Order: sequence, then structure tokens, then C-alpha cells
Amino acid sequence: MSAMATAVQNSVVVDEGHDNRPAPVTLGAGAAALFGGGVVLAMLVLPPLHLALLCANALMAFWLSRRSWTWVRKYTSFYLAQTVYFCALFHFPRPGYERHALFRHVLPQGPYFYFLWSAVEVVAVLKLLDFVLCRTERRDPAEFSLPRLGFFLLFPFAFFAGPVIGFEEFYNGYRRVRPGLPDVVYAARKSVWGTLQLFVLAPWLQAFVLAQRESVRAGTGLAAAGDPRLVMWLWIAGMSVLLYIIYKGYTDLMLGASRLAGFRFPEQFWFTLFAKDPAEYWQNGNRGVYRITSQYIFNRMFDRKRLAPKAVWTTGSSGVAHSLMCPGITLGGTILLGVLFGMTGLVVALIQRLRSTRVATWSGWPREGTAHNALVIAGVVLTFALMSFPRSGFLLIVEGVSPPQWLQLVRLLFVRT
Repeated sequence: MSAMATAVQNSVVVDEGHDNRPAPVTLGAGAAALFGGGVVLAMLVLPPLHLALLCANALMAFWLSRRSWTWVRKYTSFYLAQTVYFCALFHFPRPGYERHALFRHVLPQGPYFYFLWSAVEVVAVLKLLDFVLCRTERRDPAEFSLPRLGFFLLFPFAFFAGPVIGFEEFYNGYRRVRPGLPDVVYAARKSVWGTLQLFVLAPWLQAFVLAQRESVRAGTGLAAAGDPRLVMWLWIAGMSVLLYIIYKGYTDLMLGASRLAGFRFPEQFWFTLFAKDPAEYWQNGNRGVYRITSQYIFNRMFDRKRLAPKAVWTTGSSGVAHSLMCPGITLGGTILLGVLFGMTGLVVALIQRLRSTRVATWSGWPREGTAHNALVIAGVVLTFALMSFPRSGFLLIVEGVSPPQWLQLVRLLFVRT
């Protein structure tokens, strides 16, 4: 490990652009310490077999990145390898964090926090995808070296569930200077708010939504006092907010810690719950993943004018990727999440198509004033309601709810029992 860490220290450089690059600057001794911490963390989280599979997957990606193939051949080869990788993971599943001697006391308890633990492999695959396909021409072997890939993959502050930063974006964000006062303030603000979200608000909201769902089933509590359908809508709204604050709380903690280590990463969420339409939601939520998927799935697979297939392909692929984070996932659960996420892609395609026509002009929608504000609020409410179904569906699949059980719960939103 010490030899690898030294190689990281000596070979990792900062790149400010694709052309006219400045002289390489080493990361310094801190890189070796961070890399060592990442290796230790990986050894704590992953059993030996799974760690060996991850390393083999990284070596495959590194070898593939050196091939002078077209992007289609690389893309196909990469996903064939990932199919084998996940088949091996499903055949030899690793235990959950609740059975780990250390992390069962670190991560919040409950069924809806499991994906933070089980997302390691999915996050790694997204990172490797970016490494293989980013800037396919004029790649400097010293820049795209194996030590740099290892440090990028095992960066301890982004190991579990992200934030998923691209390879070049990762190194471009490094500043080899001691953190200044603004950096310390940023890290403190992110750490406090992230801790509050992940360890205080999220556990409370998890208990609340579980209680509301049970009250509808048992006919007690709020469900007994009023219309149970209203309680179910409160439940699905709470599930949507719960997923947001779990992942955003975790990501804020990672962004704050990374800033103190010298890495300036962009914000990953930007008022996602207040998006005015699904297109804005996908662009502003989990922005690192959106960039990677849009660059390698959205843009390359279809002509730029074919909005519907591109949007459905991207969002549907996101649903399938989310299913890979669920313990005991079934084919039915994968299809359900793919369909739920893909349906939002259809809405995105429709909105983008309308924006490219004169429909918006013909409708005479105001651009300011009270009527404009009312339309914005209506858009936020409708987008929140639409996205509540894939978000809550993901958490329910993480919990272990089957597709038929999901349909029964959705039915309670509309049918009074």
C-alpha cells in the first residue's frame, strides 16, 4: 500500500483545461494519506472477495481506457464487463451495514438508509465509466495513470454513495494550498447542516412516514380521524423529502470534508425539491450523476433532435442503476423502477418539445407578476407530485417491498378503503 500511495503522491497532477495545460503539480503528502485512508475504508466496508472484484473491475477499466477503439466499442465492452461484475455480486451478496461491527453504529438505523451502504459498487461503476469514456482523444498516459485512477476510485470522502464526481472534474477541483477561512466556514456549514439532515431530520422523518403508512393499514391515528387518502398523500410526500435529505445530508458532509482536504467540488443539489418542471429536477438533482449519464448515455446514443428516446433512455437507465443499490432486488423491482423513472423522461421530452415550439407563446403565459408566480408554484407542486412516485418507489424497493405491494400502496392514494 505504501508503494501505491507514493505513486499517487508523485503522479497525480492538476489539470486546468484540455489544452495549453500548465506544468503538472503534484498533490503532495496529503494525497498519500488520503489514499491510504481510502484503502483502509475499502477493506473495512468490502469483504475480501468483493474488494478483489472491485480491483479487478478497475484494472479492466484501466486496460480498456488504453485501447484505441471507437467509443461504441469501448461503451459496449464496458457494459458487458459490468454485467459480469454485477452477476458476480448478486451471486455472492455482501452483508448489510447492520451486521458490520463498526458501521452499524455509524450509519443511521432503518430500512431507508441501506442504499448509502449498498451504493458503493454503483458509484464505482459510474466513476469507471467516466474514466474510460471521458476525453477519448489526446489522453496523456501520465494523467490517466493507474495510481490516479486508484486514488480517484478510493477517495475516502466519496466512497460510499458519492458525490459522484467525474475523473477530470475531480482533479481540476484540487487546490494545493492550506484551506482558508472561507473554506473552513464552508466546511463547517456543510458539516453542521449535513449532520442535522442525516442524523436528526432523516431518522425522525423515517419514523413519521412509517407510522403514517401503518395508521392507514390499521385505521388508527390520522387515518381514523380523516380521509386516509390524505394521509397516504402525506406519506408519499414525506418519502420523497426523506430520500432527498438522506442523500443530500450525506453529500453535504462529503463536500465539507473534501473542501478541507483541498478539493473544491461543485454543489450536487440545487433546490431540487422546488424544481419548476421535471427537466429542471433532473438537471439540478445529483448533478454529478446527471452530467455523467447525460454525456455518455443521453447525448451519444441518439441524435440531438430525438428528445423522447434520449430522455427516456437516460431516466430509465437511472432507474435501473438505482435498483442495483437495493438489497435482494428482483427483475420485477428493476422493471418497476425503470418504468417509474422512464415515465418522468417522457414528461421531460414533452416539456422540451413544447419549449421548442410556439405553444408556450400561443398560450400567453405571463412572464412576471401574480399570474406568473401562480404558474411557478403550480409547476413546483406538479413536479414534486410526479417525482414522488419514483423517489418513494426507490425507498420502498430498498425496504424490500415487492412490486405488487407497491401497487397496493399506490392504490391507497386514490381509493378509500
